Amino acid sequence: MIYINSICGRLMDTTTIAAVTAAAAFFGGAVVYYLTRDAQSDLIIYDDDLRSMGLLHARREVAEIFLLKNEDRRILFAKNEFAKAEETKEVYDEQMIELEDDIERLNDSLNPIIETISGQDSQGQEEIMSQAKFTRPFMKLTDHLARLSTILNAYVFECSKSRFFEMVKQGYEKDAVIENMVDKNRGQDVIDTKFSAFLKAQMKSMELKMSTQDKIKDRFLSEK
Repeated sequence: MIYINSICGRLMDTTTIAAVTAAAAFFGGAVVYYLTRDAQSDLIIYDDDLRSMGLLHARREVAEIFLLKNEDRRILFAKNEFAKAEETKEVYDEQMIELEDDIERLNDSLNPIIETISGQDSQGQEEIMSQAKFTRPFMKLTDHLARLSTILNAYVFECSKSRFFEMVKQGYEKDAVIENMVDKNRGQDVIDTKFSAFLKAQMKSMELKMSTQDKIKDRFLSEK
C-alpha cells in the first residue's frame, strides 16, 4: 500500500509540474500577445485601405507584409511579387493588343454590311440582310469588347500590385505606401491607359451600329 501511494504521489507531482509549466507558458504567451497586439495591429493593412488601393483581392499577399520584421525578407518578398505582377502585365498587354486589332477589323467589316442593308428595296429585305450579314459579326464585336474590358480591369489590378510592391521593395513604410497608392492623380494615371480611349470609341461605334439595327427592325416590312 505504501508503495502504491508513493507511485501515485510521484504521478501527481509530475502531473502538477506539467500543468504548472503549461499554465506558465500560456500566461507568458498571453502577456507577449497583449504587449505586442497594438504594434502588430498598426502594421496590418485592413480592407478599407486595401480597397482604396485597388488591392482588396490581393489581401493574402499584401495585408500582413509589414508584419515581416526582417526588412531584407520583406524587400525580397516584395521584389518577387513585383516581378510576378510585371510579368502578368506583359501577358495582358499582348492579349489586349491582339483584341484591339481584331476589334478594329470587325468594326471596319461592319461598315460595308450596313451600306448593303441600307441599299435594299424594302424594309423586309433589310431585316433579312441584317439577320444574315450583320448580327453574327456584331455579336462577335460585342464579345470582343466585353473581353477587352475584362482584361483591362485585370491589367489595372496588376498595375496596382506592381506599384505597391515597387514601393515596398524600395523600403517605404506602410503609411507612406498607402498615401502614395490612394493619391487621386496617380490613381487616375493607372486607370487611363492607352486602351481606355480606344474602348470608349469602340463602344460609341457599337451604339451607333445598334441604333441602325433597331431602326431597321422598327420599319420591318414597311415600304420605303
